[in-house]
Amino acid sequence: MTTTQHTGGNWYVERIHTMADKTPHDYDIWAVYSTQRTRYADKPQDICFFNWRTPAGKSNAHLISSAPDMFQALQAIVDAFGDQNSLLIDQCKAAIAKAEGRTK
Repeated sequence: MTTTQHTGGNWYVERIHTMADKTPHDYDIWAVYSTQRTRYADKPQDICFFNWRTPAGKSNAHLISSAPDMFQALQAIVDAFGDQNSLLIDQCKAAIAKAEGRTK
C-alpha cells in the first residue's frame, strides 16, 4: 500500500463569509477544511477556497473534499485486485499516480 503525504483528517466543505483576516467581503466563499488541526493554532487546517458565485465553485469544493476518500477507495481496489489485468485496475492505478504526483 502506498503512503500519502496529503493533509490528514476528514475533509469537509463550509460556506464562509469572511477570510482569515475576518474582513467581510462582497462575496461568499466555499472553503474546504480538514478536521486535522493546524500546528500553531487549534483550528481546522485550510485546504482550499472557491468563490461560491462561480457556477462550479460549490461543486469543485465538494469534489476536492472527497479526494482523500476517493484515494483510499481506489487504493483498496488496487490492493484487493491489483494482480488482475484490467482496464479498471489500470485506471485506478493511473488516478493514484496522478494524486501522488507521479505522472508526466
